[in-house]
Amino acid sequence: MAVAAFGSVSRVGFGKSDTHIFFGSGFAFPSKRLSVSSKAFKSMAALTAAPAVGISETFDRLRKRGQISWVALIPYITAGDPDLPTTAEALKVLDSCGSDIIELGLPYSDPLADGPVIQAAATRSLARGTNFDAVISMLREVLPQLSCPVSLFSYYNPILKRGIRKFMTIIKDAGVQGFVVPNVPLEETEIFRMESSKNNIELVLLTTPTTPTDRMKSIVSASEGFVYLVYYKKVNSSRSVYPPRHGVDPMCNTKVALIPYISAGDPDLLTTAEALKVLDSCGSDIIELGLPYSDPLTDGPVIQAAATRSLARGTNFDAVISMLREGLVVPDVPLEETEILRMESSTAHNTYYSNESDKINCFSFRRICIPMSSVGVTGTRTDVSARVQTLLQDIKQATSKPVAVGFGISKPEHVKQVAEWGADGVIVGSAMVKLLGEAKSPEEGLKELETFTKSLKAALI
Repeated sequence: MAVAAFGSVSRVGFGKSDTHIFFGSGFAFPSKRLSVSSKAFKSMAALTAAPAVGISETFDRLRKRGQISWVALIPYITAGDPDLPTTAEALKVLDSCGSDIIELGLPYSDPLADGPVIQAAATRSLARGTNFDAVISMLREVLPQLSCPVSLFSYYNPILKRGIRKFMTIIKDAGVQGFVVPNVPLEETEIFRMESSKNNIELVLLTTPTTPTDRMKSIVSASEGFVYLVYYKKVNSSRSVYPPRHGVDPMCNTKVALIPYISAGDPDLLTTAEALKVLDSCGSDIIELGLPYSDPLTDGPVIQAAATRSLARGTNFDAVISMLREGLVVPDVPLEETEILRMESSTAHNTYYSNESDKINCFSFRRICIPMSSVGVTGTRTDVSARVQTLLQDIKQATSKPVAVGFGISKPEHVKQVAEWGADGVIVGSAMVKLLGEAKSPEEGLKELETFTKSLKAALI
């Protein structure tokens, strides 16, 4: 069964002229090291140096108390935004304000699961020279001062560069207790789980509102520490209004191309073959054909459902590839990692990029750029859908493991509501990141973070 690289649906373009294979941008950590300040801000509570417990142990302690006030508060911040010394102080603030677990995101240039706030934070962090070694150096200094465990949130590419075994050893030595990799499918987590077990690190897996029930049960069975319930609005879906176009390649002709998309194997491959002919005969300039994939982070419920149906019917890569004649688009592989692909695909013309900041990449290629028409997955929301309650109930019928809800929780009332629905933890990310990244000064950002975190904790009392 075909699985696209790094957690997304690969797309195949059928064009009326030569096309080719491409990948997109990357985790570009320069080698510069940053120092970490030990300065304490006067408004912060005194810090304890008690050793942090593990994630599972944290939830066990909370569950024994059996009250809504003991639902875990799990804030998320991006390492290096606005700078690493501020990140170090922010970790201490979050701990002193009663956070039960802290998620720390490693900045990455193509975070498909993240919305504009966290994307911007990652961009600022990388622009300031944040690198993996500097983050680890900071964690070695700070984590012994915290009383709560810290979990790293990282995309697969930076892990792959170092090797899973080496990466796990490094973060263990730094004192990290948990790990989240949003773009690695369940089928490819075996080595992660083996190495995390060796290093006593808990690998947290994600399930979504559109995850089929049987697959959800497999995910919660394999997840360690807790189950991460992702509540979000997916990237690809039907819309009544689209944002203005951006990132158009100035080298392209002014003629607008019609580019329909269909999923291979839905309802079956014979129908797909005929559909390609129909689309071609009706004047399509290029056709995008999606390879079905079990965990397509960038796709909405319609395309996810099509992929699920296709896989259930036994669609596989070999069967699809026999129909292919021209270009391939892979939406989540960084530009820096495309050298071999471009060398092997010397006639390549197409590229794909995921946000406006990447539009310069299209100048490196010769034919067409494909911008996304919406923001990413994470982000603040005005309210939380009541469907979360049903999802929580479904997951809790399948497992006794703790379930934490994230992606879109941004207000004290959200925290309280999700806790009342039965969540064991609430994860707040974009709202935290925005406070730190957009403050007039690091000191102001830390004070605002302290106030906001206390308000979230108060909502659980």
